[in-house]
Order: sequence, then structure tokens, then C-alpha cells
Amino acid sequence: MRKTIITAASLCSLLFFIVGSAYSADIPKPPKKGWKDSYSANGKCYCDSNFDHGIANKKVDTPAGKKTVRQVCTRIGKGPGAKGNPIYNDVQCGNGPPNNASQKDEEWCPGRVDMGKPGCTIIGPKWDLSVFGGSSSSSSSSSSSSSSSSSSSTGGSGECNTKADCTAIYAGNLKKNWSVLACNTNNNKCRCKKGNKKKLCNQVKK
Repeated sequence: MRKTIITAASLCSLLFFIVGSAYSADIPKPPKKGWKDSYSANGKCYCDSNFDHGIANKKVDTPAGKKTVRQVCTRIGKGPGAKGNPIYNDVQCGNGPPNNASQKDEEWCPGRVDMGKPGCTIIGPKWDLSVFGGSSSSSSSSSSSSSSSSSSSTGGSGECNTKADCTAIYAGNLKKNWSVLACNTNNNKCRCKKGNKKKLCNQVKK
């Protein structure tokens, strides 16, 4: 009598196929690689998006207060690149927030877009928000509020250590013609300029 041996790897593959197939039945259509808005590499999530469908200005919580998705992506950086790495539908490797596309594909398929329908349920790592100071806890939405503000990035009442900190905090949030000048390391406050005028950035916020 012929015996069939089922290995642990085979069993896992079978379970993945069954679960993936069952979920796939609820997915309207297979995802496309062109939907990619992020990728994962070395255990971290990086944005790779054109920021369409209103996602750029959606706000999420960070250790330095609420920031737009574009600000977060800029601060995290481009990373090593998506080539050869897992790619995902939304901007945070399947962890949200979704954009405002009418077909809502980032809601029913937030995960990988390089594996067909079963990949929709595969979620990657979250953003590493330690670049904003504080812990490396990551954001999945803008629903919870944060009152800690930017002081957590420097300790005390400061808001910056470098000009990059100021750019991340105030980019897109300044009055017309004002721009970030530098971080004053004496008091860890961001300074902005408009022509020959110079002020604390928090005095010329929108």
C-alpha cells in the first residue's frame, strides 16, 4: 500500500492556498502591480507613491504630532528601492491609511499587489516613525489624537535638532512666501524666513 507523507511545509502551503482562495472570492478583481504605493525592505516600510486620490494630505499621528502622509514619507526617505522587494497597495505596506479612490481598492486589497488576489491579505511592516523622535511606534490612521506635539522629538520644550526636523514639521503649514530657515540649536526652535524677515516658524503657521 502506498503511503503519502505530508510535511509541515506542504501543510502550510495547503492552508495558505485554502485561506487565500476563500478570501479571494470576496475580492472584485486581481490587484495590479501598478497600484503600488509602498514596499518593504529589511523589516521596514517605505513609500513609493505618486500620492494620488488625496492621500498626500491625509494626516496621521507621529511622535512629533500629526503629519501629512507626504511629510511622513519625505522624512522616512526613499529607502533602497522597490525592485526585488514586496510591494503593497497602500502607502504603509498594507497598514493604511487608504486613499480616497472611488473603487476603494486599498480597503478590500491593502496588501501585496504582486501575488494576485491571495496577496491582498498579506500585510507588511509599518513605518518606522523613530525618525520623528521618541519611540519607533508606527501609525495606521489619523483617528487617535496626540497632545505630546513636537516636544517629544527633542525633550523639554524644543521642537528640532536639525533643519530637517523643521522641514518635516512645517512643510506645507506656513503662511504664503514663508520658508524654513534653520533649527536654532540654542533653544531647539525652528526659525523661518520671508525675504529679509525672520521669525519663529510657529508664529507664521497657517
